[in-house]
Amino acid sequence: MSRIALVTGGGGYIGSALCRALQGQGWCVRATARDPATVTATPCIALELEDAAAGHVAAQVCRDAEVVFHLAGIAHRGADALALERINCDATLALARAAEAAGVVHFVYLSSLYAGACDPGARGARGEAYARSKRLAELGLLGAERDWRMRVTIVRPALVYGGAMKGRLATLRALAQKGWLPDLPPVGNTPMIALPDLVHALALLGAHPTISGNIFTVSDGERYPLDRVARAMHRLAGRGGGGWRVPAGPFALALAAAARLGRLPVLGSRLALPRGLADWAVEPDQRLRALGWTPALSLETALAPAMPDGERA
Repeated sequence: MSRIALVTGGGGYIGSALCRALQGQGWCVRATARDPATVTATPCIALELEDAAAGHVAAQVCRDAEVVFHLAGIAHRGADALALERINCDATLALARAAEAAGVVHFVYLSSLYAGACDPGARGARGEAYARSKRLAELGLLGAERDWRMRVTIVRPALVYGGAMKGRLATLRALAQKGWLPDLPPVGNTPMIALPDLVHALALLGAHPTISGNIFTVSDGERYPLDRVARAMHRLAGRGGGGWRVPAGPFALALAAAARLGRLPVLGSRLALPRGLADWAVEPDQRLRALGWTPALSLETALAPAMPDGERA
């Protein structure tokens, strides 16, 4: 009999790719989604996270599953703080309790690299509402695991590229295609990971509940300052460059002024980590390497054949 994996958010950007990968590895995959009609490749159960946050998780959601991959949630920064905590934290903990009660062996939670801004001792600010909601869920899971038979694994991905892109990278792509994206200065750093590499890591971790440690950061190990990202988008748009350059000094002054006004533009705010992590080079986790995982792609190689899109962090 095939092992059963449950993927919440199975119709989403990462969830749909994970469902396909798990099926290819022989898992019997079930998915959840707000609208089951959005999931066509695998059986799907309706799951409303607002209901889950209130403690209403139907018994059949986790029934017979060996591993639960919890990917559903609010994935964008800037959402209402109370909604973020309710969906990203309360619903996560309610689903995990239901999974434990159903006899699930392993609960894999897709958190965010942003949660690291809220770690004790992290440099800079304590993090924004999105980061806090993810970190609160992590802490709740880790605290509850001490009383559970179920194993908890937390995955913190960097910004995800590849597949059906939307958000930050899609905005930069659109600007490059219209000739509106300048040659940017070599400032900042945005750790990233290709969608296929992240899915590979999730599948490996899901199949190894006894691996040492609870929290795994997943990145391709590359540094992506703004100028490198802009060059990749220009090449994909068939352009040699933006045709005009923004010097580092004026760029930094413009961002500082915009931050004071609460109007950070996409080039500054949406391709940046919270202040405590903004220049952090994230190396691939050596425990994942021990399982045979290694990042196979970079931003340039992943986007070279076509113009895929996508993100999550």
